[in-house]
Amino acid sequence: MKIPTLAGLLLIAGASALVAETKLDANEDSMVTMEEMAAVYPDVSTDTFSAADTDDSGALDAAELAAAQEAGLIPAEM
Repeated sequence: MKIPTLAGLLLIAGASALVAETKLDANEDSMVTMEEMAAVYPDVSTDTFSAADTDDSGALDAAELAAAQEAGLIPAEM
């Protein structure tokens, strides 16, 4: 049980660092809002952003951003 928990924590920590290091997170709060997304990727629609925002928080956390990029919803390159 400890190995999956540790692996999950490492994945979350790595994904959080990914959000912090991107140009998307302009205010460096480890979350990406639609406004931040539109500033870098104006072609990403609000519908696409909403689909990526799986917890309906109004912002993408590191895991949501990574999943959206892997699914091809949001460009992976900066």
